Amino acid sequence: MSNYSIRELSDCDWQEYKAIRLRSLQDSPDSFGSTYEREALFQTKQWKARLRVSPSIHDAVALAAVVGESYVGLLSCVIQEPATRSAHLYQMWVAPEHRGDGVGMALVEQVRKWAYKRNIENLLLSVNTVNSAAMSLYKKIGFEMIGETELLRPDSTLESQIMEAKLNANDS
Repeated sequence: MSNYSIRELSDCDWQEYKAIRLRSLQDSPDSFGSTYEREALFQTKQWKARLRVSPSIHDAVALAAVVGESYVGLLSCVIQEPATRSAHLYQMWVAPEHRGDGVGMALVEQVRKWAYKRNIENLLLSVNTVNSAAMSLYKKIGFEMIGETELLRPDSTLESQIMEAKLNANDS
């Protein structure tokens, strides 16, 4: 069990964000819709832009789990439109040496609170269907499978499953 804290990232944290995002893509290449090869080519402005709310996004947050000076977990949440009642989770990853320490659960719990304050009613995410550990975590914290599976990304034979969690007053 490790002592970790959850912190919100800003564009000033772009180097730490870049490092943990690239590490996640190397460690778990079949867990994401993007690839290490693609994102390793990003320029500084692209990394900073990912940590800002853009004109096409109503609101967003990027969270990191930190142990000492080390970034050990990542999760982003995006609200696409002001009128929507759904938010989407992206980039969920926990360093292998910290899996089972509650880091993933803490990241999702923090996002739930953030989203509830913005009148979001449900969270959506996509998970690789062969990632049983992630699916188990999501089910444990209230996510349910919805809809049909789809390809993880165009160049993959792996499938992903959309999952949804309803928010309530307990998430405040």
